[in-house]
Amino acid sequence: MNQLSAILLARQVVNKLLPFTLAFVLVLLASIAQASSYGDGDSDSDSDSDSDSGHHSNRVEFAFALTPFSQQAVETIKADEERLTEWDEAYFPCGVVNGGDGCPRHYLVPDVMFGKMNIPALVKDFGRHTRFTWIPPWWAEEYIQTEMMNGAFVFALEDGSREYRSIQKVPVYSPDAVLKFGKEQKFKYPGEGSPTTLDELFWITDPWPDPQPEPADVSDAITTGIFFTQTPADELLDNPAYSEVAWVMPLGVRGKKDCGAFIFSKVDGSEIVMHRCLRR
Repeated sequence: MNQLSAILLARQVVNKLLPFTLAFVLVLLASIAQASSYGDGDSDSDSDSDSDSGHHSNRVEFAFALTPFSQQAVETIKADEERLTEWDEAYFPCGVVNGGDGCPRHYLVPDVMFGKMNIPALVKDFGRHTRFTWIPPWWAEEYIQTEMMNGAFVFALEDGSREYRSIQKVPVYSPDAVLKFGKEQKFKYPGEGSPTTLDELFWITDPWPDPQPEPADVSDAITTGIFFTQTPADELLDNPAYSEVAWVMPLGVRGKKDCGAFIFSKVDGSEIVMHRCLRR
């Protein structure tokens, strides 16, 4: 084969492969765009394959250690739940209607607040099928609030039991940093409208989500999180730029493979931002 024939053959090969190459590039770009659709284009991906500890620490804005509630606090919560269950049995149809099976246990933290826990380090402690949520200090009675100055995470285990852990902010490099949260990102509501405060976000979503074990869509997840956990931001973080905070479970942030986020209103009312939970 002479040089001219080789050049012509090479051009034919390139012409045949070019459409496939362009298609591959377009698919790749579309995948990247979809992955960042709930953020602000930040390249700080929360990938399971990211094992570079230096890069990981640069992605972390703040972190918390977990501490079990005292036995006294746990017993008090259980006693309150038993009283509430008895009250349900006395006054609700599940208890008073003839032939009823009785009322389910009345938990301090309702099932609708929980989302799947996608954090490998915590799966080792609580089990793969555990669900979890954050509660602000005002959820608890006053004497229990001393154990949860920054709120607490509640873990609903597969056997139906609940575990309560208070949180304390620790350095991101600390070996006690179990829950880690990424850098600030703009929260983009995936529906119509452009809310800039948590109150606006609540009313622009469905303010009356269907009661069910887990919200069925993004709107329900956001509404549930704001309704049950909205509180002054300084109860979680000492950041003068933030006015209010709420916890939004995974489905309300980026999808079922995420692990939730704290969303914040700014003091100036200019925007809603979030700090996403990092799985590793």
